[in-house]
Amino acid sequence: MKKMLLSATLFLIITAGCKKNDNCDLSHDKLVGTYKLTGLTYRANGSATASDVFNLYVPPCERDDLYTFNANGTAVYTDAGTVCVPSSNFNATWSLSGNVLTFDGDNYTVASFDCSAMVVTINDPTTPGDVYTFTYVRQ
Repeated sequence: MKKMLLSATLFLIITAGCKKNDNCDLSHDKLVGTYKLTGLTYRANGSATASDVFNLYVPPCERDDLYTFNANGTAVYTDAGTVCVPSSNFNATWSLSGNVLTFDGDNYTVASFDCSAMVVTINDPTTPGDVYTFTYVRQ
């Protein structure tokens, strides 16, 4: 099942990347919008193979939640669809500098962006060399 989820996520990213979009460079204005987390992988160190941990770390009630990046640098996390108990809506701030996305005080590296999907990475703060990769699809 994990391989199917990862394959489906990769298919969506590749398919979205194949669409002709001549003007989709990463920028503050292009990033504005609403996204849903669709994939999460973990790589234990620089040479390890990434493992799909989406189902392990993302509870079912969070798999339909939305991240909205507003033009004014604010963000809203909405506990949409199946609501978690307790509900976990929150407001945050965000900014973009080059390919570094700062969300709620944490710095993520935007590995890819094509206006319909975004892949970001963050180093594990507790284990140097370990990396989490998040895939978001624009809604």
